Amino acid sequence: MLDSMVKAAIQQNDERLLVGVITGPHGVRGDVRVKSFTSEPDGIADYGRLTDKTGTTAFDLRVKGMTKGQVVAAIDGINDRNMSETLKGIELYVERAALPDI
Repeated sequence: MLDSMVKAAIQQNDERLLVGVITGPHGVRGDVRVKSFTSEPDGIADYGRLTDKTGTTAFDLRVKGMTKGQVVAAIDGINDRNMSETLKGIELYVERAALPDI
């Protein structure tokens, strides 16, 4: 049973790539700071809808700028600091199929 769980996790990771992590809130209007793992950090939103590790929650990011090497972004539906604080630590994934050909 453990082997099938490991295989499923590996397969899931093959289908999606980690592109960033929400590191915390930025300001009082719900913006978040994102540590981007993409070659152009502010291009993280160019991949379209991102999901959490489980793939069940989707995030639509709008990049607003950069601060201290991190992306400042707005997320649809997140309107205040309290809401953005709950997202801290969430890893952001993109579907491998959404990536451009190399």
